Amino acid sequence: MQSSEILNDVVDKLDLTTDPFLYKGKLPKDLARAAVVGAVQKHLKIERSGQSYILILTFKHADAARGALIANTIASTYLKKIHEARSDASNRASGAFEMQATALAMRVRKAETELESFKASHALVSTGQQGLVIDQQVEGVNKQLIAAHTELGNKRAGYEQARSLSSGS
Repeated sequence: MQSSEILNDVVDKLDLTTDPFLYKGKLPKDLARAAVVGAVQKHLKIERSGQSYILILTFKHADAARGALIANTIASTYLKKIHEARSDASNRASGAFEMQATALAMRVRKAETELESFKASHALVSTGQQGLVIDQQVEGVNKQLIAAHTELGNKRAGYEQARSLSSGS
């Protein structure tokens, strides 16, 4: 709150270079503003209220209403600057996230294009949810193999029964 950035804005907004309590000299405008900022800093007192985050601004001035106006203007300028800084940071972060999302979307499109190119060059055909044709063929062969093993087991059991009947009877 005591920064020259904020106090320069307050001096300009309230035209404090014409305030006889804060400045009585005849310097050029830039030097006069710097002298008034120094005077404002001298008459400004900022305290924290207990253990809270509440700040108490006190400004000593010959005119109490003018002092209150200066203190309130300092507080509102400070809050405005904080809001602008947060807004700028939020906008920068939003822009960065947007750029990252765009880059990721481009990478996904490139990967999908490369996948389709790979499938085409290796004669791999996809049939929707059922997957690649080759995967379906392998699954079919596996099912046939399982059925053949089951049938072989049944025939062996039948053979063993028949053999035990013929040799024992």
